[in-house]
Amino acid sequence: MSLVNRYNKITNDMEKIYSTAKVPSYKDKSKKLSLDPGITKILAESRDPKELEYYWEQWRAQTGAKFRDMYKEYVDYTNKAARYEYFKIKNLTTL
Repeated sequence: MSLVNRYNKITNDMEKIYSTAKVPSYKDKSKKLSLDPGITKILAESRDPKELEYYWEQWRAQTGAKFRDMYKEYVDYTNKAARYEYFKIKNLTTL
């Protein structure tokens, strides 16, 4: 698989994890909430520190562990692309 294809797969996989993750509601564990609009609205409006901490921890538990290895690879590919663009631009300006 080419670097570009692998990069695209990683970003698509991370986006899917992020957009489909659900966590149990703080007030009703039988109810599952997704990030948007559920958790986003609660984080914007709630002033209960325990509720805010709960959603932060639950969201990170649902997404963070799944992202960890992919994110490292994503950063590696992004840095390679940035270095490539830097050298490409530098070479053009020295001509």
